Amino acid sequence: MKKSIYFILFFLLAITYCGCTKSTPVDKPEESTKKLFSLNIDPTALPLAFSANTIAYTIDKNLPEVSGILFSRRNKNVLWAEEDSGNGQFLYVYSTTGHQEKKITLLNTIAHDAEDIGYGPDKDGHYNRVFLADIGDNNNKRSTVDIYTFREPDFLDSISIPSEMTAENKIRLKYPDYPGIRENAEAMFVDPTTNRMYIFSKQSSTCHVYTLDFPYDYTSVNTLKYVGDINIRFERVTAADISPDGMYVLLKTYEHIFYWKRKSGEDLNKTFTRMPELVPYQGEVQGEAVTWGNFPDEYFTFSEADNNVIPKLFQYIKK
Repeated sequence: MKKSIYFILFFLLAITYCGCTKSTPVDKPEESTKKLFSLNIDPTALPLAFSANTIAYTIDKNLPEVSGILFSRRNKNVLWAEEDSGNGQFLYVYSTTGHQEKKITLLNTIAHDAEDIGYGPDKDGHYNRVFLADIGDNNNKRSTVDIYTFREPDFLDSISIPSEMTAENKIRLKYPDYPGIRENAEAMFVDPTTNRMYIFSKQSSTCHVYTLDFPYDYTSVNTLKYVGDINIRFERVTAADISPDGMYVLLKTYEHIFYWKRKSGEDLNKTFTRMPELVPYQGEVQGEAVTWGNFPDEYFTFSEADNNVIPKLFQYIKK
């Protein structure tokens, strides 16, 4: 009998102990960080910012996997182009009328899935480097992604275009633990007024936006900051660009191009709290590239090939 009483007392004490012990909830590492913006965009409800004349140029040498273009600020009537899907060891020089001038081999560069190209700063903060964004990750396997930086060469004609360019630096990036350790992204630009880098995910119609403030760490891995969401109904972000003065942003999906106008002195994160407008866009086969041209009067788009359809280079000139 005593043994039974002792067993019952022990059992009750064990239950009491377990019931009083509570597990402390663990917050996701970045979930406590308040998002700076969260937009829900219905493209059918947006106004057109302006009208534009559209010119379509036939490409003489097609890039089947073109994923980013950049209007040169140093060389007249030149577009830089790059390809994704493991083709990131080259840059291509095109005229603004669609003629391929040169294929350039990139040295000191191991790009797994380069997805965008833009301007950014050198180590001293001067906004004069070409940034190649190796940020694609279709299978969500990459623990880090990279930005390669290049000094942009000057050339007067196709003969003087170099056959090789060497990456000066590599900026290694990783995503914060929340909302996701790995992301697939295809859109990047650097704000010329602050040198803050922006990366836009393509994983779903909810585009996660990440930033990295300057100065960057060139020797260790930089952790991106999750700052907000841009939810575009049934659409995914494929490209982005910011104007040379930092006042206008283009964000592209396969179906539309969205346009934000920044207020003077405004933090760009604040700009993204407002609804954008639309700008004219000619539907493409698989459009994943956009760049401002002779700002503020023009922009360009370029598409990947699909089903043996050769894409065209589109130029939009504001009316």
